[in-house]
Amino acid sequence: MMEQSVLERFAALEQERMDLEGRLRQVKDQLAELEPAVIDQMQNLGVDSCRVGNRTLRLETSVYCSV
Repeated sequence: MMEQSVLERFAALEQERMDLEGRLRQVKDQLAELEPAVIDQMQNLGVDSCRVGNRTLRLETSVYCSV
């Protein structure tokens, strides 16, 4: 039979994973909410990329063709 500590550790890690996935969903939702304003602001500034902190934000255009 497994040690209880192994089961407890597994359960704790599983809970942590679930908590982190929930937090990640929240962050993704916030990013999606802010994205239109970021695009508008960058377009108003006339830039297609800018450095903010340690991140570079870029506007990219995708071209799609369907037949």
